[in-house]
Amino acid sequence: MNGVGRKEHYMFWHVKKFIRTHTCERDVYGGQFRAANANVIGQFYAPKLSSGDNICPKDIMRDMREKHGVELLYTKVWMSMQHARSTVYGKADESYQFLPGYFHILAEANPSTVIAIEMDEHNRFLYAFLSFRQSLQGFHSVIRPHVAIDATYLKSDYEGVMFVATCKDDTDMVYPLAFGFGDGETDEAWTWFLLHICEEIGTHEHLVLYLIVIIAL
Repeated sequence: MNGVGRKEHYMFWHVKKFIRTHTCERDVYGGQFRAANANVIGQFYAPKLSSGDNICPKDIMRDMREKHGVELLYTKVWMSMQHARSTVYGKADESYQFLPGYFHILAEANPSTVIAIEMDEHNRFLYAFLSFRQSLQGFHSVIRPHVAIDATYLKSDYEGVMFVATCKDDTDMVYPLAFGFGDGETDEAWTWFLLHICEEIGTHEHLVLYLIVIIAL
C-alpha cells in the first residue's frame, strides 16, 4: 500500500494505490517486533490459562518463536503472563474488595457458616476467617480431634498468607476444617486465626493441634 494521503478538510484517508504482493520479508526484522505488545500476548494466552493449562514464560517464548517466528524477551513475556492472570482471575485489589460480598453470599447459601473479617483503623484488610457449617458439624460428630494447621504464602502484589486447618476422616482422607487469610505469617495473624479456630471447635478431651512452622536457621 502506498500513495496514502488525507484529503483536505476531511477526517478520512484516501488510498491511491494498493500493491497486493508484499516486498518486505519477515527476516528483515530479525524476529524482533515492537508490535508484540505484552497485553496482546497475554490476551492470546489467557484462554489456555483459564482452561487449566500449566504454562510458564519459557513455554510462551518457545511457542511464539516456533509458530509465529517472533523472538520475545523474558521480561515482556513475564508481563504478558501477569496480564493473562489478571484477565482470568481478576486483579488482586479487586479480589480483596469483593471478599466481604463473597463471604456474605456464602453465609446466605450455607447458614451457620462462620465468617469473620478484620480491618485496620484505615478500613484496610488485615485478616479473614472461613469455616463451612458442614465442616464444623462433621468435626464435632465423626472426625478425630486431631487438627493440623499450616500457612502458605500468597503470590500477588499484596502478598500475605493463607492459613489452612485440616483433619483426617475415618478413611485417612484430608478433611478441610477452616481457612484464613492474613497480611503475613506474623504472631498477630497466627494468634487471630488460632483464636477463631479454638472458638469454633471448642474443647475436646483428646484434642491435638499440630502447627507446621518452618524456622530458618
